[in-house]
Amino acid sequence: MSELPGPRAPLAVSVVIPVYNPGRDIDRCIDSLLRQSLTSDRYEAIFIDDGSTDETPARLDALAGQHPHIRVIHIANSGWPGKPRNIGIEQAVGAYVQFVDQDDHLGPEALERLYEMGVRNHSDIVIGKVTSDFRGVPHGLFRRDRDACTIHDAPLIDSLTPHKMFRREFLLDHGIRFPEGPYILEDQLFMVRSYFRTTAVSILASYPCYFYNVRTEGTNTASRRMDPPTYYRNLRDVVGVVLANTEPGEFRERLLRRSYRVEMLGRLGEPWYPRQEPAFRDVLFHAIRGLAADHMNDAVHEGLTPLMRLRSTFLRADRPDDLVVLANRAERMQAVTVLERIAWLRGRLTVGFTAACRDDLDASWLRLLRRGEQYFLDPAMTHGILDTPFEVTHDLKAFRIELSVRQLVGRVEWRVSEKHHVEFIDEGDGPDGTTWVRPVVHVTASIDPLHVAVDRPLSDGTWEVRVRVAILGIDRRVSLASVADSVPDVILPAWLGHPARVVRPILDPTDGLRLVIERGSLSELVTPGSLQVTPSGGRTLEVALQVASDPAEDRPVRAAFMVGGETRGIPARLVSSRDRLMVRLRFRNMLGPVRGRGTVVAFLDGPDGPATTIGTTRTGWDGRTFLDGGAHVGVVSSVRHYLVAATRALARRLPTRAKRVGRRLLGRRPAP
Repeated sequence: MSELPGPRAPLAVSVVIPVYNPGRDIDRCIDSLLRQSLTSDRYEAIFIDDGSTDETPARLDALAGQHPHIRVIHIANSGWPGKPRNIGIEQAVGAYVQFVDQDDHLGPEALERLYEMGVRNHSDIVIGKVTSDFRGVPHGLFRRDRDACTIHDAPLIDSLTPHKMFRREFLLDHGIRFPEGPYILEDQLFMVRSYFRTTAVSILASYPCYFYNVRTEGTNTASRRMDPPTYYRNLRDVVGVVLANTEPGEFRERLLRRSYRVEMLGRLGEPWYPRQEPAFRDVLFHAIRGLAADHMNDAVHEGLTPLMRLRSTFLRADRPDDLVVLANRAERMQAVTVLERIAWLRGRLTVGFTAACRDDLDASWLRLLRRGEQYFLDPAMTHGILDTPFEVTHDLKAFRIELSVRQLVGRVEWRVSEKHHVEFIDEGDGPDGTTWVRPVVHVTASIDPLHVAVDRPLSDGTWEVRVRVAILGIDRRVSLASVADSVPDVILPAWLGHPARVVRPILDPTDGLRLVIERGSLSELVTPGSLQVTPSGGRTLEVALQVASDPAEDRPVRAAFMVGGETRGIPARLVSSRDRLMVRLRFRNMLGPVRGRGTVVAFLDGPDGPATTIGTTRTGWDGRTFLDGGAHVGVVSSVRHYLVAATRALARRLPTRAKRVGRRLLGRRPAP
């Protein structure tokens, strides 16, 4: 190990980064550490170089020479991240320690926000929202900010990576360290030990803090060929921590079920398991089976989804070949969504769609068999590998739909609340007195661009709408690309927020529903001929723009009535109706308009913006004004002008009227 610097003043945060031959993939990490909103005198970045053989050591030393808050520690190659991280814990002087991998990067305000949340709540661990362009993310953990929670009342077990912020004294007091040397799953062992020791975990869900990035050179640090005996021997250690800190019962079973589902049964499913070599599959199967036989009891088994329960059944019965058959059949099942309706309502984009599963091989729908009150899985899934129908009666309420919006650049993802119900469509008689039924999930959701990001607006960019469909354990992520005939080809853009942003829904036949959010002017959204003018009584006009808006929208705008070379201001407001943005113009108390043709305009983007023509007008002899198309605006002149105009008109028309009356009277006299 290189010589360490002397004691340093206490800091808020120490960032620990194990490094080994990262190449240029470390650039994003370094850049994000240098751009933190937390001032450089309050945090340090400690790079522990694990014997790199590329240009990285010299590059990091030069970086430390330029930035006093960056330190570099060189050690002989250990080959694993455990030892570098432990050295970072020992050498850190920050109150909190944040672990970062060399391939990844932090959000600009990550350290400041995480530290403030930790101090405010006296937290031992602070978990920031993560995002990824290649690995799964536990979105259920990041539905809302949580000041304090524990493994007992929050799904912390779903997040077992160490890329979090830890109170350093908490780690030192409890002696929590990473296993060193060749140890797979060192992250999980470190995290489960931490979760069972802490009394306060905070979750920052409202700000993307940690970004997992796929490497452009080689493989990611954690990507090594799996050695099943070593892997599951280490997983036994993780399971052992759970067993040592829990009593038999539902809580223990829930924690064990996570390991059983993800690290064990997940390895025996589609598409990965059938593609492995037979010899490797055999070693893998028996390593998993040994651990399952020792610690995964009937209660853990029964709490699984149907497809996972089938895998568990074959695992327990020592039938690896049937697992291959099941995985191949399950891989053919794909989720199909059909967008049936979409519209803006009070500033929210409401969508309705259906979801079901279909076999890609023969385009047949996934069906169930119903006998009385019992439901059974489609025999096509279990034909030849199960002798009896597989019952799923108690799983009918476990259909799961998750809707989210994900930014194309950066991959930040936010969950969208939804409501759904399952319809079982009868499709005729089945064998032995049963009935075929096809499950279809009907989903309704409301996407609020101003609040979907944990009560914050979505940032500018393109966001794709993604759907996670989980039906009886078949778990797929798809887009809303299929569109019913009832859906319009063009969806209104929206003008939302302060400062306002343009939100354009786009239906792409390949990529599905997307939202493009950007700066823009309201006048640009108003196309010629798109305005709908309706009188609302008296001398008021309401002009509907082909633009949706936030219900809170209500502000004055400049409007004008131009006729005969004169320009008169019109009181006007921009208001939001149920599904449309409206311009409300009031023509009351306007004095002295000139007879003839005129124009009504509105300045939607402010007094200095371009003029949007509402319509052309004609003003009659009596001062009454009509918009082309017949809408009576009701503009009148001053009282004097009106009286003069009326008198002159009467004088002009009186002789004509007198003659007409005389003819009628004479026409009634009897003939002489």
